[in-house]
Amino acid sequence: MKIERKSIAVQSDNVDTAFAEYPWMPAGNNQPVARSKVGKVTTFWILCVCSWSVFETWAEIGTATDNLRLCAIFIAKLIWLLVGRAAIYDSRAGRTIFAFLCGVSVLAVASALPSVYVISKTIFILLLVECLLKTSCLIALGGKCSKG
Repeated sequence: MKIERKSIAVQSDNVDTAFAEYPWMPAGNNQPVARSKVGKVTTFWILCVCSWSVFETWAEIGTATDNLRLCAIFIAKLIWLLVGRAAIYDSRAGRTIFAFLCGVSVLAVASALPSVYVISKTIFILLLVECLLKTSCLIALGGKCSKG
């Protein structure tokens, strides 16, 4: 009776050990499973979007009339950079949020491009580059998501 319980306990320990190691160890291999890394192309586009966001801050600061708007601009830039960092470090939530922000931004800005062209050619070019960068980043992130 004691032998049966002991063998059942040993089997239970073996199963628990196997399940505990499962997410980290593939079958028949003692090496940890490597996390998928964001591709170089995706990282490039994420860095481009974040860099452009920082670059165009000068144009946005010129329109800030008080400290509250200035603070809102800096908080928005900080959010873009933090979410971009999370996306580069291959956080699923970071990639998803970054793709969502890019998509919403492209939809909002692209619809305003014709009216901005009439007002200012310089702002039109800034917004057009922003749309192109974010669209390219969405395509790269979409390729990453569809591959795994």
